[in-house]
Amino acid sequence: MGVIYLIRYSLKLFLIGFTVFITACSSDSPSALNDIDMDTAEDASYEMANDEATEEKALGFEGEAEESQEQEIVQEDEQVVKNQLPDVQMIIYTGHIQVEVDDLTTMNETIRTKVAKLGGYVVSSEENVSGEGERRHGRIQLRIPQEHYEEMMQFTEENSAKVMEKVSNGQDVSEEYVDLESRLRSKEAVEERLLTFMDQAKKTEDLLKISNDLSAVQEDIERIKGRMDYLDNQVAFSTITINIQENQVKVSELQGRDDLNTGEKAQSLFMNTVNFLITIGSGFVVFLVGLSPILIPLLIAGGFIWWKVRTKKRSHSNE
Repeated sequence: MGVIYLIRYSLKLFLIGFTVFITACSSDSPSALNDIDMDTAEDASYEMANDEATEEKALGFEGEAEESQEQEIVQEDEQVVKNQLPDVQMIIYTGHIQVEVDDLTTMNETIRTKVAKLGGYVVSSEENVSGEGERRHGRIQLRIPQEHYEEMMQFTEENSAKVMEKVSNGQDVSEEYVDLESRLRSKEAVEERLLTFMDQAKKTEDLLKISNDLSAVQEDIERIKGRMDYLDNQVAFSTITINIQENQVKVSELQGRDDLNTGEKAQSLFMNTVNFLITIGSGFVVFLVGLSPILIPLLIAGGFIWWKVRTKKRSHSNE
């Protein structure tokens, strides 16, 4: 728009100058020349003013159009962001409940039956006995479809004698999932462009570089898909951990006469004692016989020394 205005302005100045020159050459009256100059200048000024007003008006309309277009783009971007958000929020539910029951085995079987009925599965299970009273306690971790999460928590509470602790948590991963989807689309677009470049590449070094870039992009795509699959699974199945403790103390039963076996145990102890004494005697005999080549000379020498000492004592006592 500005270029057109400059061209028109230059043409008008040229026409004004040319008109003045022709008039000066053809007219003998200075007053006529002045009149023509004034009229021509006034007409040119009027036209220039009209052109400037027209241009300003056009520029104003153009600015308003640009502002309107920018507002439309912003509104479109906001609408795209709104459309990207999932209709249903993606929430990962995790629960923990600690209960007391009359019988641990019965409660364990009841929970397993209910989980299978709701379409879930048991991840891990353990059972221990601790304390002087041998109180039994166990732990079971299960995955349950999200729509049955509250039902399973309520079922566990209703089938226990006492609820000692109950915790329920939820983690909203909707924003993370939308971000992963956006990153996945971007990476897939890059992958498509790299594949196109690879088809068009002719040099070996270009093929190697594109291949390396393509491998990195594909690794990112697999990583993003893996994270999305993990979030899908965590949202679809909630995790519940149940700690179970028996409120009964196990009492030991009296042993019967058949379980005691008093006679057999006494006979076994007697035979073990006799065998122990025989083992000691046998070992002593083996010791003496084995060391006899050394013990016999030592005994003879010791006996001779004892006899000499005793003989000297008797001779001194007689004197």
